[in-house]
Amino acid sequence: MNSSIEMEIIDKLGFTPEEFEKRKKFLLLGEKDVELLKEISSLIGEIPDTLFDDFYDHLLSFDETRSILKGPETVERLKAMQKRYFQQLISGNYDYEYLKNRLRVGYRHVEYGIIPMWYIGSFNKYMEGIRHIVKERCDCDLAKYIEYSNALQKIAMLDTVIIMESYNYGKYKLQEKLKKQTVTDPLTGMFNRRKFDQDLADIITHYNRYGTPFCLIVMDLDNFKHVNDEFGHTAGDAVLKFFCQLVQDTLREVDRLYRYGGEEFNVIMYSESIISAQVAAERIRKTVEQAEFPIVGDVTVSIGATQFTAMDTPEEFIKRADTALYEAKRLGKNRVITA
Repeated sequence: MNSSIEMEIIDKLGFTPEEFEKRKKFLLLGEKDVELLKEISSLIGEIPDTLFDDFYDHLLSFDETRSILKGPETVERLKAMQKRYFQQLISGNYDYEYLKNRLRVGYRHVEYGIIPMWYIGSFNKYMEGIRHIVKERCDCDLAKYIEYSNALQKIAMLDTVIIMESYNYGKYKLQEKLKKQTVTDPLTGMFNRRKFDQDLADIITHYNRYGTPFCLIVMDLDNFKHVNDEFGHTAGDAVLKFFCQLVQDTLREVDRLYRYGGEEFNVIMYSESIISAQVAAERIRKTVEQAEFPIVGDVTVSIGATQFTAMDTPEEFIKRADTALYEAKRLGKNRVITA
């Protein structure tokens, strides 16, 4: 996970050094526990490989987890990572870098599809193994062993809290990404036709309640088939993306640009009359005409615009704008027609 994402999690979750210390206090992880964990680290030394071998034998007995662990190289790499993880767990050094490391683990669980049940189950089994090692190597009475066990439980709880908070944030980010993908054109990054239909329905509802005017601008790049035929589809894709950048730069923040299909794009202009929409459309046309497009050079666009009326259905509204666009094409292209 790159450091920018790591710092984003810290910022969004409010994981300041002070908040990290508060979590330790809330879970009753005090200085005495830290000293006990350092003693455990000294007592155990290097955690034996058998602990991780036994765990992965257990893990690979389940179909769900076996499908994720693709081959012995992956397993060996994960064993090495988890060995470092648990050495850090009992190190007694729980500073801000430790926090960032744990946040990284939770976020990666989302990336790799590791559900909480697998993580918590794995963690419990490892902790059981570590307690067993402590019991074997500890030449101490029962009271001291209980102190060691309690300290291990507290650091385990701190880790679980941090990782689950990071995991939940990672799930939120993933859901937002998937949600965006359903309404975004993958090539240009603009909203897609599905999002256009949703937004148009919403703004019509708003219009019916408040009467706020709005307009639709429809645009079609002129001779775009020629661009693809002569320069190739890679050049065509570059033209579409550059066109979107140009249009975005001419629009207000409140206006939305959509890729409606192929080389056709729509703009919904909020709180605007047809006069304002015509001015905006002409500004777009001139900007495109004067621009130097990558690879192909000159490109023009034909535009139709219309204003919504109380008598319109969504289909009639769109059709009227399309009719204006077709008229712009018929009259020679590279022009704006309103209806």
